[in-house]
Amino acid sequence: MKKTIFLVILILFSCGESIQKKSIESTDYKEHYLGFLNGKIILPKSYKKITGPELANAQVIAINRPDLEEYLTLEYERLEERGIFGNQIFVDTTNVTNYIFIRLGEYVPLDKSIANQYLGMVRSSIERGWDESGIKYKRLENKFVQTNKSDYIKIKYRMTRDGITTYQTQFLMTNNFKTFDFLVVNSENKEVENWIKRTVID
Repeated sequence: MKKTIFLVILILFSCGESIQKKSIESTDYKEHYLGFLNGKIILPKSYKKITGPELANAQVIAINRPDLEEYLTLEYERLEERGIFGNQIFVDTTNVTNYIFIRLGEYVPLDKSIANQYLGMVRSSIERGWDESGIKYKRLENKFVQTNKSDYIKIKYRMTRDGITTYQTQFLMTNNFKTFDFLVVNSENKEVENWIKRTVID
């Protein structure tokens, strides 16, 4: 199942690898309320909430591949039903190959030991799936961060397949006795950590 979603993701990536260094002013952000977290996340205004089928349709149009519409729509519906997409999806309306999945999990207080276990789980499951699928990857960053508001684990990858390069960042975060994860996918190597740190749980 994990292999399928990564193959679907890789079908849709553009080849752009330009690093976006321009800082975003606070007026360029928008607050989104997340009922399942009883909290909010602040993202660039170009991001909006979307469903799995809507994301599939937007990507099919963007890449001009109508032959993929039925396949992607069914696949995204299946992934959404099984909770792989999580509780909420956001898409960058300026580039629909950039998107974020947010999923609520069971509460786990994070510490360095848990962070090491999480990294080991990623290595044994996700990275193995990529190896089997012929995806070349490089882990660019992994770290554990504790702040006065939240604790989170960050793992960032560069992935390449058939000459197409993209970036995926995973965050596992605990905030106010709730644990949730973000899967952030983009083709432009945008740094997203400051977005995720703005999540506020009541």
